Amino acid sequence: MRVTFNPFDGTEEKSWEFDPEDVLQSDAEGIEKAYGQSWEIWLHGLRTGEAKARRVLLWQMLREDHRAAGGRIKLRFDDTPDFRMKQLKLEMSSDEMRELDRQIRVTLKDEDVLAAYDAAFNRDLQEALHREGKAVEGEIEPAPKAS
Repeated sequence: MRVTFNPFDGTEEKSWEFDPEDVLQSDAEGIEKAYGQSWEIWLHGLRTGEAKARRVLLWQMLREDHRAAGGRIKLRFDDTPDFRMKQLKLEMSSDEMRELDRQIRVTLKDEDVLAAYDAAFNRDLQEALHREGKAVEGEIEPAPKAS
C-alpha cells in the first residue's frame, strides 16, 4: 500500500510503502492500543477510510521514519500532526485489495455493513485495476462470504 502525506505547512510530501505483514509485533500492539480495537478491525478501518484508522497509520509511518533516523525517544500518538483527510492518500494494488478483502470478510458479519463494504470495494478495486492498466469489465465479484 502506498501512503502519501502532503502537509500544508510547507514541508515536503512524504511517501511510504506499507505492508501489514511486515509490521513488528510490538508496533502492531501499539497500533491496537492507539486505535482501541484489534488489528483486523484497524485494517478494516483503513480500507473504509475511517479517520482515526488513517491517523494511526500516519503515526506508524512517522514512527518508522523517526526510528530509521536514529530517534531514541518514541513518537507518541498525540504527537501525530492534525491533517485534512485529503492530505493523506492511501493507494492499494489490486492484489493488496483482494488480500485485505479476504482478511476483512473473516471478521465482518453485519449484513448492512457488508453490503456497503462490497460497493466501496468494487469501486476501489476497479480504480486500482485501471491504475495498473489491467482490463476492467463490469463489476468485480468480491470474495465469497466467510462462513
